[in-house]
Amino acid sequence: PVTGQDFHFDTVCQITIYSMDHMTQAAADDALEQAFALCGTYEDMLSKTLEGTDIYKINHAGGKPVECDPETVEIIRMGLRYAEMSDGKFDITIGKAVDLWDFHADAVPAVPDPAVLSEAVSHVDYKAVRIDGNQVTLADPEAEIDLGGIAKGYVADRVCEKLEECGVTGA
Repeated sequence: PVTGQDFHFDTVCQITIYSMDHMTQAAADDALEQAFALCGTYEDMLSKTLEGTDIYKINHAGGKPVECDPETVEIIRMGLRYAEMSDGKFDITIGKAVDLWDFHADAVPAVPDPAVLSEAVSHVDYKAVRIDGNQVTLADPEAEIDLGGIAKGYVADRVCEKLEECGVTGA
């Protein structure tokens, strides 16, 4: 087996290749490099914390339309479908509420003040997301998209496809 590791989406990502067509160390290393590069590409589109990503731009547009990569729009549409199917129990506009726990801080995350949390939750409503072609708008400028509940699974599927393209048969 050949294992690689990288850090994306605030997560240590590890891939182990067990078998592939014409498996060599170089071929496996190349497949891993392509897979992790793909993770970086998606992180640069979908992260809500990295400046310049589609999601960052949407969240900071003050309710103005943002032109997005078609794949970003596809993932947002998927998130909206799950929101509809769950009657809003899964909601990609949970961003402001999630921020209150500050999982990136050095201190131990704590339950936020109930009044502050209530205010943040008042802006959670997937129906505020408007899509027109490749433009995405938040009708509530205080809402914030966070694709953490869907993006990693989507990216994992794309990484599997990339590995298969590279001839990987077991990973």
